[in-house]
Amino acid sequence: MKKKKRSFKKTDAGFRAKPPRPVEAPLDIEAQLAAGMRLNKYLAHCGLGSRRQMASHIQAGLVQVNGEVVTDIGFLVHAKDEVRFQESIVKPQIAPVYVLINKPKYCLTHPQPDLDRPLASDLIKDNIKTPVSPIDQLDHHTAGLLVLTNDQALITRLSDPARPIQQFYHVVLTASFAKADITKVLAGVELDDGLIKVKTIDYIDSQTPNEVALEIRSNRPRVIQRLFQTLGYEIQRLDRTYYAGLTKKNLSRGDFRLLTQQEIIMLKHFK
Repeated sequence: MKKKKRSFKKTDAGFRAKPPRPVEAPLDIEAQLAAGMRLNKYLAHCGLGSRRQMASHIQAGLVQVNGEVVTDIGFLVHAKDEVRFQESIVKPQIAPVYVLINKPKYCLTHPQPDLDRPLASDLIKDNIKTPVSPIDQLDHHTAGLLVLTNDQALITRLSDPARPIQQFYHVVLTASFAKADITKVLAGVELDDGLIKVKTIDYIDSQTPNEVALEIRSNRPRVIQRLFQTLGYEIQRLDRTYYAGLTKKNLSRGDFRLLTQQEIIMLKHFK
């Protein structure tokens, strides 16, 4: 079987995204308004009813564009135009977008002036035009699952320190991890911002004592790195393999996909 290519390729300048691939992306309202959107379609995206219903309202003289009554359902509306329905200003509703990325190492979740690295959003910019933000942060050394969305309510909920999120990590250290330190981690390790406990931690297998898998419930920044640093270990590779019920199944490094409706509901009700 031919191996699937990754979305980032190493160059002297760092990483670059591969050409865009087809993806079932949400409607890009901003791009459509730039080109001009039919008036009945514009009103439908304002949540006022179907296009057919809006056509009737337009022909009845209930719609104004820039202060003038418009009765042509095919009139093209642009972003700068002011549209009123029955004297009230109306604007299109931007559909929520939820994207899951298997973030590569050395890719940033947020811009950092001191690091010339690509952003996770660069992976999707040619396919998903709606602006989205990461729910949480993974530093540029950490790979793995990252959710991006424009649903600010969900971002606030899942980044709340009072609601720690279940996560699994695969950690590769530069030295063997002592069994005694497994006991220490399970008992809790004091960091500069308080005690941190992991739910579970164990070796990946007996042949690789420098590799461990752990489950943690925390929204604190760089908590895995700080945990092992406090114990005197250096991390060689760190990969988030599970986040809030989501896994990397069928998602290669550097690839992305839209969340399913079931996954969106799960995230919104995740405890």
